[in-house]
Amino acid sequence: MLPQFEQITYHNHDGYEFYLFLKGKAEYYVEGVAKKLERGDFIIIKPYSFHFCNSNPDTAYERVFINIRESYLTSLNRYGINLEENLKRLKAGDLSLLKFSEKEISSFVRMAKEIEVNLKKSVYGSEALVDSLLVQILIMLSRKLLAQNQELDYISIMPVMIKETIDYINSHITEEISVQKLSGQIGYNPDYLCRKFKSITGFSLQHYIKARQISLAKKLLREGRSAYDVCFMTGFNNYSNFSRTFKNYENLSPKKYQMLQNEDMS
Repeated sequence: MLPQFEQITYHNHDGYEFYLFLKGKAEYYVEGVAKKLERGDFIIIKPYSFHFCNSNPDTAYERVFINIRESYLTSLNRYGINLEENLKRLKAGDLSLLKFSEKEISSFVRMAKEIEVNLKKSVYGSEALVDSLLVQILIMLSRKLLAQNQELDYISIMPVMIKETIDYINSHITEEISVQKLSGQIGYNPDYLCRKFKSITGFSLQHYIKARQISLAKKLLREGRSAYDVCFMTGFNNYSNFSRTFKNYENLSPKKYQMLQNEDMS
């Protein structure tokens, strides 16, 4: 749970990520915003939001994170309260920030380590213990979100041109987007924009556009939309191209992906 280096290109998950920064020099990017991290920064990343952490390899870097799928989170609602309610109010594609005290840091780290230990076990009660620990974490987060009543202010270090690029892509993801069209809309030279985008995100601009489309496609497929409809809802306009691109990214066809997700949730 505490490896030395973080992934340095954009990626996303089909569930929530809870990320607590402990020490080091690092910057956290979520979609079009970014922040220099300080001890106690706790970030909640919503499903399908692209994010990454860029850490300085010359300094010790520690963080704790937990990934939890939406379907599993929903299953925890059987305890009589809606544990998703406050998380769903957070803005998608944004850096939702909480600030943890030293006491809260110790508590979260302890529970995360206990979860890790029990996930590796296959003994009596380990699954129930993981559930109970996650419920405690979710209640703690909900209480902080309710007490805070708004997201904390911070200075975003994301270059304006990259933010504008990502915002445009996200706003037009259901359309067919070319680099030429995109650069014309936001007013930058295509070659310069592509170079800057890759230097910041680790993705080529075209790759990011496709990754965003496939991410949206996965979400829609999980919601039960037909693969054919999803093709046209994600800006492909050609099913063969959509199916081929999806398979290149996910190593299986859209229909197979949907079938496996349905089996997993049943």
